[in-house]
Amino acid sequence: MGNDVTTITLVDWKELTVTTSDGTPHKLFEHEFCYLLPSRTDWVPSDGPVSPLSFAMVLHNARKGHGLVLAMEDLLSGITPKNLKRGNAAKAEDLLEEVRKELAPDKPSRLRCHFLNYARHVAEYRAGVWAWETRTLARCYLLLSSGKYHYADVSVFEDLTRSPDDRSLAERYWRTFQPRTVEEGFQLEVLADSALYFPDWEEFPEVPEKSLGAWNETYGGLRHRSDG
Repeated sequence: MGNDVTTITLVDWKELTVTTSDGTPHKLFEHEFCYLLPSRTDWVPSDGPVSPLSFAMVLHNARKGHGLVLAMEDLLSGITPKNLKRGNAAKAEDLLEEVRKELAPDKPSRLRCHFLNYARHVAEYRAGVWAWETRTLARCYLLLSSGKYHYADVSVFEDLTRSPDDRSLAERYWRTFQPRTVEEGFQLEVLADSALYFPDWEEFPEVPEKSLGAWNETYGGLRHRSDG
């Protein structure tokens, strides 16, 4: 998008607002979330097949937007939602999307949302349990001017991957989850189809066009849009 990229031009922490390059102020939600983000920036053919989800595109877009990353619904506009998982996890995602459309159409789709952690220690725990070694933990804030959100129990999703035809579990996932104990707090995942602000954007990497081009030529089409 070149010079047409929307960027953050002003941050007012006292008023908890950010202003975009079109002059529009946006209120930030006061809570600081943590986002575990893919961090791959380079790829050459000898690396072999890797998932498009492994590239650091959110970090890249945040750097280009001076901290701003658009909602997934906007980033993926014009692209048909696609389940990139396999096996029981893919079946679980398909059932969750089917149930969401029927019972909770006001909730964000898992196929196009940001998956956030409510606290840093939860993100660190989740990275360890899921063996996510090639991810960067970044703090971020929700822009309240637009977006849809859902507080979910990730343990329900994990149960569903073991019983991917259990509709009752899929229905339970779309009920708002409110942890009542410290232990339950580790089960909370936040689905946000919302624009985000990353205050540490200047430290983020960019993904070279050469790497993306080589991957695209070999494996047939990027599924994530770069704003660079």
